Amino acid sequence: IRQLGPVEPVTPLRVAVVQPSIPQNEKWNPAFEQRIYDTLARQTSVAVSLKPDLVLWPEAATPRGFFEDRVANDFVRQWTSPDLPPLLFGTLILTHEADYNAAVMVDGTSYDPQIYRKSHLVMFGEYIPFRYSFPLFAIIVGDMVPADFDAGDGPVVFQLTKPEVKIAPLICFEDTLGHLARDAANQGAQVFVTLTNTGWFKRSAAGQQHLAHAVFRCAETRRPMIRSSNNGVTASIDHLGHVRQSFTDAEGTIFGEGVFFTVMDIPLNPPITFYMRVGDVFSLLCLGATLGAATFSLFRQR
Repeated sequence: IRQLGPVEPVTPLRVAVVQPSIPQNEKWNPAFEQRIYDTLARQTSVAVSLKPDLVLWPEAATPRGFFEDRVANDFVRQWTSPDLPPLLFGTLILTHEADYNAAVMVDGTSYDPQIYRKSHLVMFGEYIPFRYSFPLFAIIVGDMVPADFDAGDGPVVFQLTKPEVKIAPLICFEDTLGHLARDAANQGAQVFVTLTNTGWFKRSAAGQQHLAHAVFRCAETRRPMIRSSNNGVTASIDHLGHVRQSFTDAEGTIFGEGVFFTVMDIPLNPPITFYMRVGDVFSLLCLGATLGAATFSLFRQR
């Protein structure tokens, strides 16, 4: 029996995560845009004062698209300079050709951002299936999903320079999907960063359920993960799937506003795991065996 232990060598990564805790009914309301910017500015000032290597904002953090809106672009750029840590955040990309839910990393050494466009969209959240061929679904959902997002081409690995770390961003529930984390790890990712928003579910157990799925991505690939959520659960997970730290607000809940600081051990040469090599073959074999046994039992009864 082989006992799983620490992955050596490692490099420490200091991360400050801003949890703005914006209610879902305010997030896309123009009347609350300034409040959102004020919250991000207030908490990012605290995050930067902790001298991290990286600052995180959650999914779709800016009220408007970073690339299309001048106010959003200027606001983000004020937090990017050679004296400040890189910023990895979620934003929308809305163009005449396509619309994306994206993760973007910017810093003060290069004007060109690194971009990941979400590749696995949420049904009834980011698109309506059969919107035009079977409009009943669109009628039921109404204006909650007025248009469909487009899917990106797949995992993208960001390069952080100080320290040199390869980061795979995952957006929303993508950290519940093993094949996405596997593909990113096989492309050289050393750590996962999840940007998410569970504001849709208010103060329910959805955030904890989401976290419970995410830990498997770390165990499967032996890569750690940092989760940045709008209002829970913001946390750090080690390479074995152990939740090492999680954010709580002044009231002791996971839902409030604040800054989460963590120091992660990032493996410099993470292993190629069994799951990274073969993927879901074992699960498919188990499913096949179950279906075969059920079919055999059915015919035997007849």
